[in-house]
Parts: sequence; structure tokens; C-alpha cells
Amino acid sequence: MYHKYKEEKESHKHTTLVAPPTIGSGNDLNGVNRQIKTHSIDGVHYMLNTSESMFNAAQSELPDNPVGAILTFDLRNKAPNEEVTVYHVTSTGTSWNNPTAVSAHYNAELSYNYFKNTFNRNSLMGKGVQ
Repeated sequence: MYHKYKEEKESHKHTTLVAPPTIGSGNDLNGVNRQIKTHSIDGVHYMLNTSESMFNAAQSELPDNPVGAILTFDLRNKAPNEEVTVYHVTSTGTSWNNPTAVSAHYNAELSYNYFKNTFNRNSLMGKGVQ
């Protein structure tokens, strides 16, 4: 499957120097308020977690090409096909009002930490960002 990343803003390409994560919150699909780790670039908050040990800042170009980050995208209710356009999930603040995205982002972090702490897996391949 081919993924074409749509950039929200052309000027949001940063490399190497990575700010610490922003802590945001929002209600998930069960109505539970969850804290999530996001990333802010020029006032735009992305569902992009760069705080886990698999993240490689030196190889990353944020927000579109993070290496080893947990990143949540949105298909905007389109069915996947041969060419899929995916969109960043963004917010202008640290409050998130997309329960589906909050659930996906929060549970991806939980899953990563479960496999890291239980099975010593630092990525799908178990090799960090490699």
C-alpha cells in the first residue's frame, strides 16, 4: 500500500533539534480522559510521541518523517485503496476532541510500553528504529 503524507504546513520540517513532548489530554472512545504525549511545532500540536527510547532525533524530519516515534494519522473516513492520503491529527492546543484519535494514540503508547517492559521489544522488529 502506498502512503502519501499530506503536510499540514510546508514550514514544519525540523531535523535533529527536538523539543520535549507536550502533554495533552482528551476523552477516548470510552469517555475516559487520557493524557497523551504529543509534539508541538510552531503552535500546531501533532499526535506525535517522540519521548520513547526507540525515537531517533538525528534521523527524523518532523512532523512528516519521524524515525521511531509513535504517530497517529487520520484517513478522514476514506477507505484505504492503492493510493491513500493520510493526514496528521492536529490541534491548536493541548486539548483534543477526537475520541478515536485519542484512543489510538493512547493505546499505541500503552502497547509499545507493554512489549518493551514485558518482552524487551524496542520496536516491531525488536531493534529500536532499525
